[in-house]
Amino acid sequence: MTTKMMQKVIVFIIIIAIAIFLNFQFDIVDNYDIERLSEFNDWIQGWGWLAPVLFVLIYGFAQVIFLPNPFFMIGAGLAFGPILGMGVIIVGFSLGASLSFLIARYLAKGTVEYWLEKRDIATNFNQWFDQHGYRLLIMTRSIPIVPINLQNYAYGLTEISFFTYVTLSIISTMPKIIFLAGISGLFIEVRFKGIFEEHLLALLGILSLVLAMYFIIYKFFWIEKVEFE
Repeated sequence: MTTKMMQKVIVFIIIIAIAIFLNFQFDIVDNYDIERLSEFNDWIQGWGWLAPVLFVLIYGFAQVIFLPNPFFMIGAGLAFGPILGMGVIIVGFSLGASLSFLIARYLAKGTVEYWLEKRDIATNFNQWFDQHGYRLLIMTRSIPIVPINLQNYAYGLTEISFFTYVTLSIISTMPKIIFLAGISGLFIEVRFKGIFEEHLLALLGILSLVLAMYFIIYKFFWIEKVEFE
């Protein structure tokens, strides 16, 4: 077995092992399952000062195996509060987006291309990127008509540079991160009671910021002619 093939086998085994562990431990299927969120929150906080690091690693690999992003974005806010929660999500999202991108570009390009082509995604994404460049990334990240975890692999097959991909992915996903992690973090700070009395200005600030960011994306980066099947 060649070294390159061995690398692919190792990556595949690691991904399967993580998928089995996360599914067995938390059965993460529903983004907004309160019971699962509570169980995950209790488990992650039990790790003490290691909790943020462990969360980042789990969330990063969770994207590789297509576990739902909102579950972790909400979970980060509940576990760490609004500020640290958003920070943890940004790092974890960057890790997951990078891993999937690099797998598609370097480790399993042929397999990923064949798999996405069966869903009419690979060719479409290459054509759309050739036509619209980074604007396509900004739009599809902020308004994920194509699932974000699927995009991570699809962009690995385009000509976009790794640095541009990661940077613009973080920036254009920020509205969703701020909304889900920020608001869930505020809820946990007041134990789900009196949030409007305690954090009304913070809530209004978060909503205003998210709406402003989406308005900018729609105004300057929206692409009218892209059709998603």
